[in-house]
Amino acid sequence: MRLRLAGIAMILVLAIVLFWPIPYTAAPKWEVWAVNEVGAPLEGMTVRLYYQNYSAEMMGSEMDAVTDSHGNAQFPMQLASASAARYIVYSYRSAMAGVHASFGRHAGVFAYGQGRDGSATTGDAIQIGLAHRRKCNHESWHVSVQSWCADQRK
Repeated sequence: MRLRLAGIAMILVLAIVLFWPIPYTAAPKWEVWAVNEVGAPLEGMTVRLYYQNYSAEMMGSEMDAVTDSHGNAQFPMQLASASAARYIVYSYRSAMAGVHASFGRHAGVFAYGQGRDGSATTGDAIQIGLAHRRKCNHESWHVSVQSWCADQRK
């Protein structure tokens, strides 16, 4: 009887450890400045934050903001949680992708609008040039920016 109770207790503890949600920062706070080729701020540009934890989720998330008169757009820190079991399952799924596998948290920003799109960074700013393509489907022509926000560079 004691052995049976001990076994049940161990299974319960293991289940709690495997399925208890572990909080993490999905994307840090971002402050983005959109400027043109000469450094002048661009008002009304759409800035998109995208982020995904390849080790804990199948699909990523996106948020849009519009730049103000200073060319500034901000995104608050994004929080999420995932259990150890979820990390195990999604890490295994990523590993099955072979050389195309991605693990861990990834985030980025890009800007578009007014016939322009963002393609490069200089310091804290996204420099916006004239778009090379004129499609309305933003997914087909955006170029992502691979730098982290200011508090990641400290």
